[in-house]
Amino acid sequence: MANHWATENLWENRPFVAETAYCSLTLVSTLVRWFEDNGYTSKELLSGTGIDQSRLSELNYTVNYNKYKKMMTNAHQLWAKDNLGLNYGLDLRFTSFGIIGHAAITSPTVRTALDIFTRFFTLKVKYVHYQVEYKRSDLTFTFFSELPDDFITRFHIDSSLGSMIGLFQQVYGDPVDYLVRLKHDGGGNPSAFEMAFDDRVTFNAPENSITFKHVDLDKPSLFANPISSQLGVKYCEIEYQAMKRSRLMEQIGSYDLVEKIQSAIANNLANPPSISKLSRELGMSERSLRRMIAEFKLSYRQILNETRAEFAAARLKGSGVAISTIAGELGYENAANFSRAFKKWFGMSPLEFRNTAAEFSGR
Repeated sequence: MANHWATENLWENRPFVAETAYCSLTLVSTLVRWFEDNGYTSKELLSGTGIDQSRLSELNYTVNYNKYKKMMTNAHQLWAKDNLGLNYGLDLRFTSFGIIGHAAITSPTVRTALDIFTRFFTLKVKYVHYQVEYKRSDLTFTFFSELPDDFITRFHIDSSLGSMIGLFQQVYGDPVDYLVRLKHDGGGNPSAFEMAFDDRVTFNAPENSITFKHVDLDKPSLFANPISSQLGVKYCEIEYQAMKRSRLMEQIGSYDLVEKIQSAIANNLANPPSISKLSRELGMSERSLRRMIAEFKLSYRQILNETRAEFAAARLKGSGVAISTIAGELGYENAANFSRAFKKWFGMSPLEFRNTAAEFSGR
């Protein structure tokens, strides 16, 4: 059987460096809200992290792994129980996953819901990857992570398994047949896992995985709406491409260099600096900067266009500003030229993009 769930790993073959590894801002925001819902304050969770909660929705704001690690250390100290990831995952709803959740829950069957959810998995969960094994009667998702800290790895694995069970039951409604395998022993609270997974859990297993029966995957979704789901998938593709662009820009070099290049362009998108001027601002020769960029098969023009694309998408999603105004902000002479460029970036016109975004933001 073909693998429906072959998701591109945007971080494949890249060494893990805490200072330059970036965390999903959506994950940070969602975890902050979850702790607030459980009686804690964002100040407690973010204490000492250097994370500015007010900037989590900003286009160019980043949270590196060291900041994220401190936040997760705070989270474990506040929760003080050995089932943080499990509880967090079980509490997630499709709405927690934004447009991905909307597209999945309105898809025709449980199989297509899982297909959508896992195809765009890396949009929401960066540090966990998975493999799929097909057998005649079932399929198994095996989760793995290469994070250097065991307690954070366990959080991500437990929350991924918990959320997958919860989301599966939201789509189908009735109990399903599954088996969870965990590499850990349940820590100090194995009964919490047994209760959450209806005693369908094995501890001290060789891998972290979950197995479903094929017969359950083809049952209809309770909220099926194929047209709505197709629109959602289209929008997910847009966000996925935006993430790929962001990852390409990270590859240019160190975090500081990336930040400086992005900031220099973003500060004057209508009239961005030439690569010659930018190299002087960065204190290096133009030749050296070009060589660093070329090593990753990129060009300054490509970086410029990626920055413009992200700015345009954010403006179209987050405001009612006229398309002609956005075109001017980006340095285009008229809306027609901007629309042609935008269609090359996202495969649709600015108006189509805005309408799709509005469809899924409830406006």
